[in-house]
Amino acid sequence: MQKIKNNNPNSQLTEESQPSTTLSNFYAYKLIYTRQEGQCKYKVMEIGTVRNCQAYYITYTAEVTEYSKYLSLAEDMINSFEIK
Repeated sequence: MQKIKNNNPNSQLTEESQPSTTLSNFYAYKLIYTRQEGQCKYKVMEIGTVRNCQAYYITYTAEVTEYSKYLSLAEDMINSFEIK
């Protein structure tokens, strides 16, 4: 989290990991933050886990005004992800 803050001091970062946060049925972390590139402001959700010495993470990025519009679709896609 500190690296995200250092790269963009204006970013808003929250960790939303819960005991129920999973990726492919494995405990995972969940970060939500905003970032700005030029005139565009983005909201980002990152979910990740480590399994068998491999790191897996999925990032959903959308313009702040469009983030909620596609969030449920992104969550459905994330929930369908399988680590084999």
